[in-house]
Amino acid sequence: MMKKKKGLPMKMRVVFTLSIWLFLAAACTPVPETLSVPAAIPDNWLTYANALGFSIRYPATWSQEELPQQAGETIDTVTLHGPEGGVDLHWGVGFGGACPQGYTTVKVAQGELPACYGQRADGTEVWTQIGKQLETTSFSADAHTNNAAPASHDLVLQVLSTLSFPPPGQSAGSLTARMLTAPNALAGPSPSSFNWSPVGAELAYVEPQDDQDMLWLYDAATGEKRVLLDPAKSPGNIDVTSAQWSPSGDRLLLAGDEALWLLDVKTGDLKSLTEGGSAKTGVMFTPDGKRLSYVQDNDLYVVGFDNGQVQRLTTDGGETVFNGSLDWVYSPICYPHLCRGAAR
Repeated sequence: MMKKKKGLPMKMRVVFTLSIWLFLAAACTPVPETLSVPAAIPDNWLTYANALGFSIRYPATWSQEELPQQAGETIDTVTLHGPEGGVDLHWGVGFGGACPQGYTTVKVAQGELPACYGQRADGTEVWTQIGKQLETTSFSADAHTNNAAPASHDLVLQVLSTLSFPPPGQSAGSLTARMLTAPNALAGPSPSSFNWSPVGAELAYVEPQDDQDMLWLYDAATGEKRVLLDPAKSPGNIDVTSAQWSPSGDRLLLAGDEALWLLDVKTGDLKSLTEGGSAKTGVMFTPDGKRLSYVQDNDLYVVGFDNGQVQRLTTDGGETVFNGSLDWVYSPICYPHLCRGAAR
């Protein structure tokens, strides 16, 4: 009589079978298809623009760092990273590699690009080999999340969705004498028109974003900054470089083509004070901060903030009488310390 072979105990067989099932399920997890990301990019996001023509937007809470090129390497790298994750930008020669996990696609500004996708045991995600051939070199990007939160996943994909490349034939790789001698050609656009609030620790300044000058507010106490005014979305062709604080530090005065505007720093409300007529110069707040004085057609005017009432102070302005402005005195020597009061 043959002896019956003993198998594994039932409990061990169940555990073994379950382990095999979980292993196969993890190995066969499908690579996710391209996910939609929010189209609206916050106004306070920053922009990294490369001399080769590609650019990308990223949150103001993230940091930008240029990694040094190691000896013998032919690849340059700039990394953008924050609490949620990061994106690494590479350009040069020597990209490639296998993708055992499988490929997906990610959205960029001009469509989609293939990406090697992987998910770690802790739930964090990695996108690598997001490549594109530029006119003069090769480009590749990597992205990752720092945690398994869906919000981090969405934010990293939203950053990638702003990745933009120059159209064919318009690469920035070819330099001309005109390009080298253009304003800010070597330094690039930078903040300007700095104006500290008379109260508190807030700084109003102008900085370009997407080739458009924006009025920004920086809070020195918290380190936060935000867009105060986008002139492209505001009426009156406002000059953001004309911003000046009210004595109380709660409003900013701005000049347009034919009007003066008052911007509430907290609410963002924009109020027109004067409209029409010729250009207004010598604009300044009265010491009590309740009215505004300016010169129009060589006569002095004041306008109240509460009622908007305009009062004309002089009537004899003309070709030979300059009320509120200087004539024969050399202004650069006189302003702003000696003659500011005399011009009122």
